[in-house]
Amino acid sequence: MTEEKQIQDSIELLEQNALPIPDDGDMVEQIPLFSSSDMQSVIEDGKKKPPIHRLWGDFWWENELVFLFADNGIGKSILATQIAYDIAKGKSECSEVEMPPQAVLYFDFELSDRQLARRYKNAKFPKNLVRCTISEEVDSEEFSMNVIDGIRSKLLDTGAKVMILDNLSYLSTQTAEAEYAGVIMDGLTRLKRELNISIMVIAHTPKIEEWKPLSKTNMAGSKILSNFADGVFAIGRTRNGGRYLKLLKTRMVSEPDEKSLLPYFNIISEPYLHFEKVGDETEKKLLMGKPAKDFFTSIWDRDTTSPIPLNELVKLIISKDNSKNTIKAKDGNARKRIDRAIKYGSLRKDELKNVFLRSEEHTSELQS
Repeated sequence: MTEEKQIQDSIELLEQNALPIPDDGDMVEQIPLFSSSDMQSVIEDGKKKPPIHRLWGDFWWENELVFLFADNGIGKSILATQIAYDIAKGKSECSEVEMPPQAVLYFDFELSDRQLARRYKNAKFPKNLVRCTISEEVDSEEFSMNVIDGIRSKLLDTGAKVMILDNLSYLSTQTAEAEYAGVIMDGLTRLKRELNISIMVIAHTPKIEEWKPLSKTNMAGSKILSNFADGVFAIGRTRNGGRYLKLLKTRMVSEPDEKSLLPYFNIISEPYLHFEKVGDETEKKLLMGKPAKDFFTSIWDRDTTSPIPLNELVKLIISKDNSKNTIKAKDGNARKRIDRAIKYGSLRKDELKNVFLRSEEHTSELQS
């Protein structure tokens, strides 16, 4: 067969298999991409709809997709399990639950069955809290490709309207990369809208300096992930070894400022691991103080070869003191701070000159 004949045969085959171009009578009406209405009508219609309820305080509202994140070992799964338990019961000792008992799916990619049994051996979970794990027959590639469809199937089978995914980092080692994170979040967002459900996702964070206030930027992949989320909240560690919660993004209430009171907790092991609320306090009072070594490094260049005069260092410390104390009191506190730093090794004597430390309690002379 000549080349010209082959080309002709190929053209004829394409023409035979091609879909006919519809004429005006065959045109299928295209579904419009957008609907529109005047703003006031939308507001009036919205007033007639049922109110949006709190699933778990201001941290998670009905039909929201929210993130909970924290550093490793701080209790993300403990709190997430407790939230699932509270929503399944329809009440909580830690936060306000405005919904009646709900069926909750908890997708657990963290604990084995034996670890879960050890942690909650004395707990009595309600039957409407259902734990979902990965089938042993499914390989990692198949799981990654079908995870959203698998979640949808479980939601439809159970009729659950609340789900918790613990945790996002398991889905792929690439979750910090915008492209893959976007695919996962797009799938979850579509599920939320399609099935009218509420979703909580547990996320990881790089190492957090525990003396700094919590921020959305602490969450791994925060730029892309927080854009998809209706809400974001985090667990921080208190100076006394407890935990506190901070709301970092919400569409429902005002976000906290530095004067806002945040709930703080102890982690209790009996009768099973759970958060027990202690009270409310500002983040500044809950946080650990900045390490002395880091504090002194932040106010002057310690890499210089020349020692800093004591009085100059005192003035630098006073300039960072925002208290309402008198200048004399600030001076005394600054010298006490330097004295303690030298005593505990945060400052070296050879970094200072003209060292003469005065405080209201004692006087000490240190020769450099």
